[in-house]
Amino acid sequence: GKADYTHPLGKSSRLEAGIKTSFVSTDNEVVYLRDTSSGWYIDALRTNHFLYDENINAAYFSFNSRINKWELTGGLRAENTNTNGFQAQNDSSFKRHFTHLFPHIGAVFNLDEKNQLSFSYARRIKRPDYNSLNPFTYFLDSLTYGQGNPYLQPQFSNNIELSHTFNRILTLTAGYTQTNHIIATILKQNTEKKTTFETKENFGRMKQFSVSVSLNRQWHKWWTINVYTNLFHNQYQGFYTSGTANAPVIISLTGFQTTISSSFSISETCDAELSGWYYSKMPEGLIIGQPMGSLNAAISKQLWNKKASLKIGVRDILRTQNFRGDSRYADVDISFFNDRRMDNPQYNLSIVYKLGRSNSKPGRERENSAAEEQSRVKSGNN
Repeated sequence: GKADYTHPLGKSSRLEAGIKTSFVSTDNEVVYLRDTSSGWYIDALRTNHFLYDENINAAYFSFNSRINKWELTGGLRAENTNTNGFQAQNDSSFKRHFTHLFPHIGAVFNLDEKNQLSFSYARRIKRPDYNSLNPFTYFLDSLTYGQGNPYLQPQFSNNIELSHTFNRILTLTAGYTQTNHIIATILKQNTEKKTTFETKENFGRMKQFSVSVSLNRQWHKWWTINVYTNLFHNQYQGFYTSGTANAPVIISLTGFQTTISSSFSISETCDAELSGWYYSKMPEGLIIGQPMGSLNAAISKQLWNKKASLKIGVRDILRTQNFRGDSRYADVDISFFNDRRMDNPQYNLSIVYKLGRSNSKPGRERENSAAEEQSRVKSGNN
C-alpha cells in the first residue's frame, strides 16, 4: 500500500511527498526422489524447504520549481528493510535490518527555444529477484545446474548524467555510474567433479562511462524514425570465491549498442514498422556476451471504420538473435551457445476489436503500488 500527496507552491513550484509499505512472504519446497532397486527414496542433499519474509517501509519528499530559464528538482527517499529467511536443508536462518537514504537532484537550463542543458544525480537501489534468493538446485544438463543464493543483498549505484537536447529531437548524454555490491551472474565449477553451476553473488563494484545519442524525428508526414546509440566502457573489479581461496578478478570491456525503429504510414488505415537492434560484446556480470542483433518488421491495417485492427509481424528475420557467451577468470574457462535458429524467425498475428463508443474517455491510469515487487517475481529461472 502507498499514499502520495502533492501541494502546489504558487504557479511554478510544488512539493510532493509519500509513504509506502510492502510485505512479501514466500514458502517454497522442492523434493527430489531417487529410484533404486528397493524403491523410491528422498534425496536429502537436494531436497529443501525455503521460507522468506520481507517488509520494506519507505517515505519520500521532492521539490520541483521553475525559475526563469531554470527547471529545478530535488528530493530524498528513505527505505527501511526487514528480512527473515530460513533454509531447512542445513537448518540455517538469517535476519537483516537496515535503513538507507537515496537523494536525487536535477536541473534543466533552457538556453533558448531549441537548446536545453540538463544535469542529474541519483542514488538508486536494486534488490535481487525472489527466485535468485531461493537456494534450490535446478538442472540445466547432466553436468550443469543452477542455484539461488539466500544471502544476496541489494546493489547500490550512484549515477551522474549531463545532456544537451536540440530542438527536442536530438539528445546527447554523457554519464558515469558506480555500482557497489553488484548482483552478478557467476559461473562456478567443481574442478575435481567436472561440474559447473550458475548462481548470483554480490561481486565487488562496477564503474561505467557512457556516451549516448538519441534521435526522434518525423522526416515526412508518412515517415517517423527513432534511433538510440550508446557507447560505454565497463570495468568490474572484485574477488571470485571458489570455496577454498579468493582470486582477484578485473574485467574491462568497451562496446556499444544501437536500436533503430521506423514507422511508415502507407495510407490512412494502413501502417508499417521496421525495427532492429545490435549489441556488440555485452557484459552480464562476469559473463561476456558475444555480438548479436535482430531485424523485425510488421504491418497493421484498421478495419470496419477503425473499430478493429489486424497486425502481422515477424521477428529476427535474419536469424541473428543467438546468444553466445564466455566466462574466463580464476580457474573458470567456459563457453556456451544458445542456438535459436530453429525457432526463428517468429511470426505473430494479432486482432483487436474495440467495444463500446469510440469517443468515450479512457479510464484514469493508476500506478500499481506493488509494481516493484511484482517485477522481482520471475518464472522458469529467467
